[in-house]
Amino acid sequence: MANPTIGHINCVFGGGKSEVRKDKKGKLYYYNENMGMIKPNLIDGQAYMKKNTDFIGENGTPLPPVSSVNEKQPVKEVENESQPVKKKSLLNYLYSND
Repeated sequence: MANPTIGHINCVFGGGKSEVRKDKKGKLYYYNENMGMIKPNLIDGQAYMKKNTDFIGENGTPLPPVSSVNEKQPVKEVENESQPVKKKSLLNYLYSND
């Protein structure tokens, strides 16, 4: 299970809002849907995170998630799918008369 969201930050790599979380050692990291987990470990990186994160208010109300991070998006089924082409095995390729 993912750690709780404690704020939002703009992703410097992929753009858009990302969810900020805190790991078990107390370091901040954020999760971007396209880039995955981004965790600046150095002091300057943690300072950047603290400066640029929109943290949850003092009343403790959780922020709504930016996107469903832990759930996969439903896949749309295509009605007219063609059958996949079977590849020939090496032996069939070598010994066939085609």
